[in-house]
Amino acid sequence: MIMIDADLVYPVLLFILATAVLWVYIHQISFFILAIFTAKRIMHRKVERLPETPGVSIVKPLMGVDPFLRENLISHFQLDYPKFEILFCVQDENDSAIDLVNSLRQDYPQVDAQLLIGGRPGIVNPMVDNMAPAYAAAKYDLVWISTSKIKVSTPMIWDMVEKSLDPNVALVHQSTFFADQPGFFGALEKVCFGCSISRNQLALNQLGVVCFVGMSYIIKKHMLDEIGGLEYYGKYLAEDFFISNTLHARGYRLVMSDFPCLQNIATTSFHAYLTRMVRWLRLRLRMLPLVAGFFEPITECITSGLMLAFALSYLFEFTFLHVLLAHFFIWISLDYILLCSVQNSKLPFGFPMFLLAWVVHEILVYVIFFKALLNPSLITWGRYSYRVFMGGLTTRLPLPAQSHRSHKLSGKPNHVGNCLSSQTRTFIPLTDSVQYTKGEPLLSNHVTEFEA
Repeated sequence: MIMIDADLVYPVLLFILATAVLWVYIHQISFFILAIFTAKRIMHRKVERLPETPGVSIVKPLMGVDPFLRENLISHFQLDYPKFEILFCVQDENDSAIDLVNSLRQDYPQVDAQLLIGGRPGIVNPMVDNMAPAYAAAKYDLVWISTSKIKVSTPMIWDMVEKSLDPNVALVHQSTFFADQPGFFGALEKVCFGCSISRNQLALNQLGVVCFVGMSYIIKKHMLDEIGGLEYYGKYLAEDFFISNTLHARGYRLVMSDFPCLQNIATTSFHAYLTRMVRWLRLRLRMLPLVAGFFEPITECITSGLMLAFALSYLFEFTFLHVLLAHFFIWISLDYILLCSVQNSKLPFGFPMFLLAWVVHEILVYVIFFKALLNPSLITWGRYSYRVFMGGLTTRLPLPAQSHRSHKLSGKPNHVGNCLSSQTRTFIPLTDSVQYTKGEPLLSNHVTEFEA
């Protein structure tokens, strides 16, 4: 029997731990390098027009009006592409987005645009419920799911269509980014999506790992129908995760566009930012608990820096503080280079604002993590709350009694989830009266509820 000196166990364990920390850190730096290379050398390339242009059905789920919705919708009407239709979908006939949509349909009569009202019974996910009639009505095989907060451009559609011509490609998606918005919160959102999120998305997709966020993507309808169709995935809140995984398991390819999608929304408070990030993290905790609950926290900047300082001070007797300061300098520099590369133009803010937003983002990461851990199965989305079971299956929780009474007193129809009594699809003709007047502020008493 081999005897192990007890005095050696602790140093050996520390050596193994410190070595593992170095490996994880090198792994993170390699992600930076790969993401920056992708952003600089692959993204934002010049797109060539195709000799043959397959039709594209754009499905645009809406609920309510926010300050940038008109700008987002106009970007779809102004696409320079020969064959596409836009299928706007809302849950009820009193939605404030209807007047805006009909106004734009009159402004752009040459665009094939329809408005569909209603949902389908038995669908838990409110956005899938909203999109289901439009998906069924789509007349082209290429279906572009574009959520309400996304602003598009002509190069995007040409690039995504070109990539979808490969018969083995089932889905073409975009990395997530944020449009130029003034103020601190615009900088915070841009730093969040242009640094940590872009780093992982770009690097993982280059390595062939599925890393897909369903804010904006083109999917082949016949391939999605092969795996159950859109409605089947309405039992999950993260339908994009399960659609992509199922397609990948079938052997189909999922490729990323050379152009990031632009979220064009107004973030006006820490509460709005935190609520969205906590919701996303809770979904990841229910579907990928090891990744979201362990690997994500240890690869965050502050955690990585503390671990690296420990490892180098133990292995090579480096000064802990010096290592930590060097780490922050390297990480901030690489994040700034990556953000500028993804932006592909001048940032709307200077380096001091970037640094402030970066520091706040890195601190909020831990606030978000602990808030998500407090009740990881509870997801609040719009007026409703959902219970997400381990693995992703979801059930919608009933509204509190007070919410039901308030809803009845307001006289507003219940328009989330499967609450339309008729559950029908309604087409709104172009000749319907339009109450929206150009120049009026496009604000409502609630924000757009359908967010990825």
